Amino acid sequence: MGIIKVRRSCPMSLNADEIWQQFIQKHPTAKNTPHHAWSFGGGSEAADIESMRVVAGMKQATTTLAALYAHDKQTMPIPNHDYEILFDGSVHAVAILQYVAVQQMPFDHVTAEHAYLEDGTSLSIWQTSHRARLETQAEAIGQHFTDQTPVVALTFKMVYLPTSL
Repeated sequence: MGIIKVRRSCPMSLNADEIWQQFIQKHPTAKNTPHHAWSFGGGSEAADIESMRVVAGMKQATTTLAALYAHDKQTMPIPNHDYEILFDGSVHAVAILQYVAVQQMPFDHVTAEHAYLEDGTSLSIWQTSHRARLETQAEAIGQHFTDQTPVVALTFKMVYLPTSL
């Protein structure tokens, strides 16, 4: 995996509404499509690194604990429909994504292909690093994590970069 230069500031930082307006000017049919905004967890530096990996085309997937959707009272995204505004660690909008696959499965059923799309690593390395993160997520909502715990494997494509990047 290559080294990523983390962008600390953007000459014209955009918020979610501003990037969405840019996007629908170029894609007017998306105007009434559901969209949400989020950043990768693990702190602002991790969110910076992961968002820049997305922008660089090095990250095309993510995985989360399935129980978080119910805990946060959210529905899972609909593939090829919903849009996601991705923030960096400073809550600046860096891209708009669209999920192309959303699959719920036990943790130990996540594929090598998904692991590579998410982290550019082997499945065994992915399992080691993600087991710890998912255990923390489960503990935070009062659940116990095992290899059979349901996770949601999300594969996405980047559909828009703001004109300020």
